[in-house]
Amino acid sequence: MTRKEASRRLPNGTIELTGAKDTDGIPVELTSRDVERMGSEAVAEYKDRREKLIAERKAKAKAKAEEDDNLERWEGEGGGRDQTRRGGRIPGTP
Repeated sequence: MTRKEASRRLPNGTIELTGAKDTDGIPVELTSRDVERMGSEAVAEYKDRREKLIAERKAKAKAKAEEDDNLERWEGEGGGRDQTRRGGRIPGTP
């Protein structure tokens, strides 16, 4: 499988981002060709956007894992999922 590139040069000489994403939906890492095509400012912006998206995904995954842990603890103490959905307090949460 060939590696996806994040940018391409158009016939008129301008550079455009391809929107290529990896299997998790994260924009692909820049290749050396991408870095050569894009200016340093565009590279920095792309990397910042990519890092923010990765951080957001990690934060969401962590929050979901904590929610699942709290729900398991709630059910272990006799609470039910339907109570949680109706607004019952999950033990161990504020």
